[in-house]
Amino acid sequence: MKKQRIVGIIIVLVVGFLGFMRFSCGKDQADSSWHNWGYRKQITVDHTKVSGSSTFSNFPVLINLLSDDDLRTTGNGGDVVQSDGGDILFTNSSGTKLHHEIEQYTPSTGELIVWVEVDSLSSTTDTVLYMYYGGPGTPDQWDIDGTWEESLKMVHHMPYVDPSVKSPPTKKINRIFPPGAGAGETSILMDGDQCDVWYGGTPRHTTLYYTYAIDSLCKDYAEPIACLTDIRFPYVLKEGSTYYLFAHNYNKGWGSIYLWNSTDKINWTIMNDGNPVLERSSDPSSHYHYIWNVGVEVVDGVWHMIIESSDNTPGQEAVGLTYAYSNLTELNWTAHLSSAHVIDKGGNPDLKYVPDR
Repeated sequence: MKKQRIVGIIIVLVVGFLGFMRFSCGKDQADSSWHNWGYRKQITVDHTKVSGSSTFSNFPVLINLLSDDDLRTTGNGGDVVQSDGGDILFTNSSGTKLHHEIEQYTPSTGELIVWVEVDSLSSTTDTVLYMYYGGPGTPDQWDIDGTWEESLKMVHHMPYVDPSVKSPPTKKINRIFPPGAGAGETSILMDGDQCDVWYGGTPRHTTLYYTYAIDSLCKDYAEPIACLTDIRFPYVLKEGSTYYLFAHNYNKGWGSIYLWNSTDKINWTIMNDGNPVLERSSDPSSHYHYIWNVGVEVVDGVWHMIIESSDNTPGQEAVGLTYAYSNLTELNWTAHLSSAHVIDKGGNPDLKYVPDR
């Protein structure tokens, strides 16, 4: 039997509107009722850190441990048996097993990012949970589907970003926008495990900058690089190994949408012989007299586009979303543009394909 060790840990817990909480954990021999598990840690949720006056039921709680020697795998001097953390499980104070999803586990350091569906989370009394680990020969204990309510349409975790494998730019800053730049129109692309950002700076957001997140929470970014000038309303997507940028081109006149491509996210080449791929109407009564942001998605070779647009009726401009489509051979979304808004009073569109929708 191992000698008991008590290790004090503070975990920052982010739970949406519940704000931040503090945990206290200590290692102990596992409860005999879970005889296949060698160890457990008690996790106590401080009720004073739970907002509101009611008890939350079946609430997914984020536990984020940057490192824990006990939670390393046995081959790394810890007590976890499975290299993916599959023998880790959670119970309430009564021993009832709770659903959980492991978002990140690092066997060499004991780093653990896990969502636990707590059956009852009180704002008046502390909530006690137990984390069990060290269960040899046990199947994976997580239950991703059970952790999240069936009514949720999508649960998206921002992926872990390893700063050691990034390419230039390299200088770290603690803001997205550099001094003197404005928080202009922004396009964000999750490229594998990397969060890429293109955004406009001043004046009038016409310089396009590129940066990327260098931490797993997408809070710290590399120092931006200026890519293009006279650009507004950028939208970037990746198709194959090529990146495509849809944006206004102030060098060519305001209002129409132009298209560029790039292989490195920084150096861009204009396409369609420098002509717009979606041209604004000169008719003030047209629904696309003004064209603003676009969202684009490629499905089976067809490039679908949703456009924020409006007419110029004095005092009652009609803003909404229109639809167009084309492909990289034709490069002419103007020819396939809806004659009216498909959604009234919509703006800042994005477009994502869901099978059978």
